[in-house]
Amino acid sequence: MDLPLGCYSFWTFSDIFEECGLSSVPFHGGFGLLNIHGIPKPSYRAFQLLSKLDGERLEIGIEEASPTVDCIASRNEEGIVILISNHQVPLSPIQAESINLTIKGIKGVRTAIVERIDEMHANPKRVWEEMGKPIYLNEEQIQKLMEASELVKEPVNWVTTDDGILLDVTIQPHSVVAISLLT
Repeated sequence: MDLPLGCYSFWTFSDIFEECGLSSVPFHGGFGLLNIHGIPKPSYRAFQLLSKLDGERLEIGIEEASPTVDCIASRNEEGIVILISNHQVPLSPIQAESINLTIKGIKGVRTAIVERIDEMHANPKRVWEEMGKPIYLNEEQIQKLMEASELVKEPVNWVTTDDGILLDVTIQPHSVVAISLLT
């Protein structure tokens, strides 16, 4: 049975926000999903990953739980999407986690891809900081930051077994990983 996986919303779509005034600084800590130049922030990309969770919600069994890692998965006619987050409240211990997945009962996987949101992926603020934190951006800088905000599809290796498939992925602190198994 197809069940809704949840409903999500956000306070404001962009950093052009009347109550706080308009800052010309591209990444000033505003509430929006997009900055003043329309550059998607990691929170925008997180909603993009959440939107992939459609169809039937899958049951997840966890052998060795981590206090910082959460997981949800769904299946539709295209395949399976597994969304994993590694997050902790500020000033609490967190580390990179190595995740070993066993997906039982699946055969005929054509490809497996991973998309990440972390310090090095889908993070335009890091690239802006590397640019020297310019307050006023030119078109070339805006384009470079747009590209830095994109989710990148990377292949993931997996092993087929009699029960299904096995794959391993490492998830950094305060990050999200989406694994898509296309059948």
